[in-house]
Amino acid sequence: MICSTCKNTELILIGKLRDCHNFAGQQLDSAILGGSLYKCTNCELKFRFPILSQNQYKLLYDNNSQANWDQLNTRNDWKLIADYIHNNNKESGCILDFGCDTGKLLFSLNNNYEKYGVELNNDAAKSAVKLNNCLVWESLRSIPDELRFNAIILSDVIEHVTDPRALITSLNEKLAADGVLILTTGDANNAMWRIFGANWWYCAYPEHISFISKEWINYICNSTKMTTIKFQTFRYSKLHIFKYCIDFTLMCLYGLFPKTYNIIGSFIKRMLNKPGDVPVRGVGISKDHIFIVLKKSNLNEI
Repeated sequence: MICSTCKNTELILIGKLRDCHNFAGQQLDSAILGGSLYKCTNCELKFRFPILSQNQYKLLYDNNSQANWDQLNTRNDWKLIADYIHNNNKESGCILDFGCDTGKLLFSLNNNYEKYGVELNNDAAKSAVKLNNCLVWESLRSIPDELRFNAIILSDVIEHVTDPRALITSLNEKLAADGVLILTTGDANNAMWRIFGANWWYCAYPEHISFISKEWINYICNSTKMTTIKFQTFRYSKLHIFKYCIDFTLMCLYGLFPKTYNIIGSFIKRMLNKPGDVPVRGVGISKDHIFIVLKKSNLNEI
């Protein structure tokens, strides 16, 4: 077992991850084994091991369903991304949303931009095409070689890939000379993670397999021709005070006593005749996400 980013074999076991019957909003007949969470001692990447094969992930994502991750009405990541593009890019240009889902983030951008998407889920891709009247490809390899983008968006994507460095490197090659790579994801070095480790709520999703932090971003910029021009922590969504108190309490209970949490939660779900795994709360309870903008370094910056 080695780190996908730096090929380091000196790893730290953080803890065991729970098995789960739910993947990307879909209920599965058989549980996906959680495996364990590890940290690379060199580049600080945290990752799940073992994981499924690429073919298995492809089948799970392209599931003839649009059970998406954009159901919250107060997604702060989309607002941060749209505000940055509108305030810092030219009045026109090419925008690629890698992992565009049904295209709602692209739709929120001004229509003077030339919009494109990449989406593995065929049904979601069709919705994105219809909503934005744009091209949506199944993979990065399908994008014409000559096409370059002024901005490429990775919103809640990098945690789903086995080799985040390889993805960033490939997307960097698709940027125009003045292009930027904009990404959002969970912060693998936030306070909650440092307290709860593998029991942090963000690790409970079996589709989340790679976890990055500012330290990892610094490593990537030091070893590639990219520069960080913005790094910001943010709260994923705004919660009403009552829901915040409940979810914060439940997150702490799961973080400290996961077995007890699952036993009690399973009992309650059986009493209510509700199938599926016990949900792990945590969305929006703290500034545990990061907003990052990277750009190609100029020759005098390398």
